[in-house]
Amino acid sequence: MKKQIRNQVAAFFLLLPAATVLLAVPGVSLAQQATPELRSMQVGADDGLSAGSQLDFTIEGTPRGQASVSVRGIPRTIVLKETSRGVYEGSYTIRRKDRVAENSPIRATLRLRNRTTAANYSFPAGIANASVPTAPPAPVAAAGLKIDRFTVAPVDKIEPGAELRFTLNGAPGGTAEFDIPGVINNVAMR
Repeated sequence: MKKQIRNQVAAFFLLLPAATVLLAVPGVSLAQQATPELRSMQVGADDGLSAGSQLDFTIEGTPRGQASVSVRGIPRTIVLKETSRGVYEGSYTIRRKDRVAENSPIRATLRLRNRTTAANYSFPAGIANASVPTAPPAPVAAAGLKIDRFTVAPVDKIEPGAELRFTLNGAPGGTAEFDIPGVINNVAMR
């Protein structure tokens, strides 16, 4: 009887470290949740930045979050809805009281559970001019080709050695390349 109790006590002490590790692992994984990521933002306007123009925002980021956009000169936060996995969209009609300019900063925020990330963006050049289209028309020779979206992931600071990540969504089966004028030309995309 004493030998049996001794064996059970020895087994308990041998298994105690393994049980401690198994109990501690879920707590560690919960404490190390990933921070949500904002990958890109697009903004378009149907009539420049004048009163009555509709601004359309699209953000790509971590799925199942809550996204919003703040623009200097607009006194309210624009809430975006997730329309497909990781793609958030929303729109806002500029009011007469709003003071939006082409150089007004845009702040995108993505919240996932108790974690929040934010990134600063700016309006595309020429968006304030209502006569400038937000996307150039497709060339006649490339009628079968289509570019749906071309984006660059935000970086904290553009400096030598900073990694830029470009994404192009378009017609399948094509080849793509891009230029950064004055820096590099004909960079092939996979």
